[in-house]
Amino acid sequence: MIVFLAASFAWLFYKYRQVPAFVEVNKTSITDTLAEPSDSIQVFLGTFLGNSTRNFYGDRIPLALDTLWRFFIGGAQTNPTGHEPEEWLGAGWTGEPLLVLEKNHPYIIQGCYDHTLKKLDALTGQLIWSYTFDDVLKGTGTIWKDPHPTDPLNRFLILQGARLGLNNTLRQDTIPSYRAISYLTGKEVWRLNVKKGPSFSRDVDGSALIYNDTTYIGLENGYFTQFSPGTNHLVSSGGFMYKQIFREDSMFTQQDRMRHGGELVIESSPSKIGNHLYITAGSGHL
Repeated sequence: MIVFLAASFAWLFYKYRQVPAFVEVNKTSITDTLAEPSDSIQVFLGTFLGNSTRNFYGDRIPLALDTLWRFFIGGAQTNPTGHEPEEWLGAGWTGEPLLVLEKNHPYIIQGCYDHTLKKLDALTGQLIWSYTFDDVLKGTGTIWKDPHPTDPLNRFLILQGARLGLNNTLRQDTIPSYRAISYLTGKEVWRLNVKKGPSFSRDVDGSALIYNDTTYIGLENGYFTQFSPGTNHLVSSGGFMYKQIFREDSMFTQQDRMRHGGELVIESSPSKIGNHLYITAGSGHL
């Protein structure tokens, strides 16, 4: 059975309930008032390894760990080889939980192999909401606060990637394997098409880095991609809202294609040091 063991998360929240200054994922404050004056949300861990430099590994270790609750994550089928589907259970690397305080109450956001993104009460293990993607979720999401939301319920967005889709193929025109989900409602806000390219993948395993009003993320199609994280720059297609990309840079050359074939994927998460962004790719480049 695959479960969450909640001891360390709940202990950290319940005992200290404070946010280290260096875990913010953008320059804007991530504590804010929503519809009611008493509504307050603090993002404790809002992206992979906690911050833009990807170096937050926690700040305190308890003297002992006790299991407070268990939650069965379950599993579902995926097709990692392109031949025969297989069942994956639980959650995997780099699927790190996101940790949030809402009205001083802790919650966990977790991408799961049963194709869902889940919000759980960190003290009780109660499921708050579950959103279903087209395939397993391997990577960690990024939470972003929209300073000017058109809908207060979409003020905090979770940008989350997944595999390309159990019933999808690399040849399809549209593979929406990256999406924005409302933290408060668990409903989809927009999706991003991971376009066809020479890479043998259209998954999204990396975690976005959001700086000011721009999202930076490496997609497994081999392109380092930039777009606005909010509800602007959207186009409607097939009943869904799609995000428009305003810049993308290939992380491969023609020589790389000849040398590596389709092994051009970007599975890493960008980091920021000073005025420079760093990311690695399967083509062998930093």
